[in-house]
Amino acid sequence: MADGHPTGDRDAATVDPRADACPPGIIINEVQLILAEKRTSLASLRTGIAVFAIPLSIMGVAIAKLRREDRMIAEIKRKHSVIAEFID
Repeated sequence: MADGHPTGDRDAATVDPRADACPPGIIINEVQLILAEKRTSLASLRTGIAVFAIPLSIMGVAIAKLRREDRMIAEIKRKHSVIAEFID
């Protein structure tokens, strides 16, 4: 463990010389580009979820309404057995 490096075979102070040649402005621009791409992909994901969630919620409301109507029809048939044979 020379110089505090865990493997001991490298000098902890060695740095890629190309990293020093890149100005900080370029690095900041690259980070901003990556974050913008991430925002775009998350926005696309949100849109996709919304596109699938809206029809599902509409179907849920339609099914709930249909079940309510079925219960109302069954109740009418039970109360008025004379017209029950005509309702279906």
